Amino acid sequence: MLISRETDYALRILRALSDGEKRSIEEICSLEATPKQFAYRIIKKLEKSGWIVITRGAEGGCRLTADLHDVSLHDLIHGLGSSFCINACFQEGYECTRSPLCEDPCHIKEGLAKLQESMEKELKDLNLHCLIFGSPN
Repeated sequence: MLISRETDYALRILRALSDGEKRSIEEICSLEATPKQFAYRIIKKLEKSGWIVITRGAEGGCRLTADLHDVSLHDLIHGLGSSFCINACFQEGYECTRSPLCEDPCHIKEGLAKLQESMEKELKDLNLHCLIFGSPN
């Protein structure tokens, strides 16, 4: 799966907060059909990345602090601690079982590397506001 469930839920959380209002986790989960057990963990990661602020206490909640025009889908994926690899051979520490058997370069990996590069560019070019609202403004 290219977009993880965590990334999907993070997008929903950011959409719920996009109007700048402070919302409780319960309200966010209700608005966006997001399970609380995921929301708590994701909200902490969004705060750590500097995109939201969490206020604790009886009047607490979450508020968006980032401009979604300035945050790309690539930023979000990496801010959640994930990486975007279309194949295992691009993951750090991966040891290919084929490489000891061949002297030729792997044309499959070369082709997938071009695709990986192209997709990463698209992820970097797509800001979250456009993704969530479907408009460039």
